[in-house]
Amino acid sequence: IPAYLASEVSIPHSTNMITFEFATLEFASPSSHQYQYKLDGFDPDWISSGTEHSAVYTNLDPGTYTFRVRGDNRDGIWDTKGTSFKLIVLPPWWRTWWAYAFYAIALVGGVFAFIRIRTSGLNRQKELLERTVAERTTELSRKKDEADAQRKRAEQSEQVKQQFLANMSHEIRTPMNAIMGMSTSLKRNEHLPAQESYLDAIAQSSENLLVIVNDILDLSKIEAGKLELEQVPLDPREVLRSVVDVLRHRTEEKGLLVRMEVDPAVPARVIGDPTRLHQVLMNLVGNAIKFTERGSVRITLQVKEQLSEAVMLRFVVTDTGIGIAPENLARVFDEFAQGDSDHTRKYGGTGLGLSISKRLVYMQGGTITAQSELGKGSAFTVVIPYGIAAQGTRTTVQAPDNTQPATRRPATHSTPWRILLAEDNRFNVVVAQDELNHTYPGVHIDVAPNGSIAVDMVQANTYDLVLMDVQMPVMDGYEATRAIRALPGDTSRIPILAMTANVMKAEVDRCLEAGMDGFIPKPFRREELVEAIRKVCER
Repeated sequence: IPAYLASEVSIPHSTNMITFEFATLEFASPSSHQYQYKLDGFDPDWISSGTEHSAVYTNLDPGTYTFRVRGDNRDGIWDTKGTSFKLIVLPPWWRTWWAYAFYAIALVGGVFAFIRIRTSGLNRQKELLERTVAERTTELSRKKDEADAQRKRAEQSEQVKQQFLANMSHEIRTPMNAIMGMSTSLKRNEHLPAQESYLDAIAQSSENLLVIVNDILDLSKIEAGKLELEQVPLDPREVLRSVVDVLRHRTEEKGLLVRMEVDPAVPARVIGDPTRLHQVLMNLVGNAIKFTERGSVRITLQVKEQLSEAVMLRFVVTDTGIGIAPENLARVFDEFAQGDSDHTRKYGGTGLGLSISKRLVYMQGGTITAQSELGKGSAFTVVIPYGIAAQGTRTTVQAPDNTQPATRRPATHSTPWRILLAEDNRFNVVVAQDELNHTYPGVHIDVAPNGSIAVDMVQANTYDLVLMDVQMPVMDGYEATRAIRALPGDTSRIPILAMTANVMKAEVDRCLEAGMDGFIPKPFRREELVEAIRKVCER
């Protein structure tokens, strides 16, 4: 295209070659003129083409270019201005603005669609998650409600169980108190020789039944986690000696030799629970006597290991009795298990004694093991750690004392000793009166059949002691005690000893909270009654 016809030209991107031809306006000797050209946007500097008057460009990128050219005259003077021509290389359609606009729109649309799809997916995932969470929350809530319901049922069941045991204890111990007390009175008083065996049978059966009741109550307290261990000073020798003394009459009846061997290295005082140690040893020694028809029972006490602040004591109870078969030895400490089913029929028992002993020993951080040979005897070994008592610490032994109680009044009075017995069961009244009259000759005993009458009698008379049954009609022992404690003057400070067939710890706590000074369970032995009276009257 001649430059004078157009100042620019546009060519498509597909045109891959363009030729520029140029000439000077001086026509004399045209072949001698020199030329220089430059394509702005492509050539970095002027290109000298000599006398050649054309320039060829190929494969130019899309864009706007300016072709410049200049020449000289016949005198060799170059044209400083030259001439120019604008060249536009059109881009392909996919690089046009509308294509880019399309791309942008498509990109925005794609991003928007992606966001929509992604958001929709997230919403579906969120809904699924919320639904899953709601379902699981509902399931957890349901399980929690079920667990709460089960826990409440378990607690109610435990409460019912404890209440049942308390009621059972009361209902069994109340007539047991009368049976044991009256059989003791009959044996103590004059009776026919032919009646001796019957009285012995009544006494032994009563003792066996009491052991069964105590075992069941102890097992229940252990399983409920309500059995607490004491940490008080105790003398291991004294506890062991008291066990032998309590069981002495049984060994004498069977003609058995009982030997007690104590290592001199055993400390005189240790810190532990004397009551539970006494209970474990009573069970082991009692079993040894029960299952030994002839021969001996040996109890040894040794120091297994001595530490700076503790000592490991080892108690070994060995007998020459019937022994235990190897197949039964492994389960001898299981609940309701005995060495042989024939033993239950011949010797009686619940099979709970060793199980309870094992639990008591484990609660104290100890161990208990058994060795036996059928027909030759058994050996039970108990190892319990105890703290070392400080020098000068007073020793407290909470084990039954089988010595004869002194028949003296607990306090010194210038007038005959007077006791108020608040008891609604006439058989228990007879037993208590007989034991008190035998222990404290000349004692005067008044009887109140219910708590209300007991309060009136305390107000109207002067008593040295009140023996208060806790379960009575009209007004129970708790209310009666609170009413007495609310009286004016010294009357409110009269010693009150609770007497109840319920031996659960909650019952003991309730008695003390009501203001009673002490507690004695039914059925009671005479020495236990005397000791309880002594303690409350010395306060």
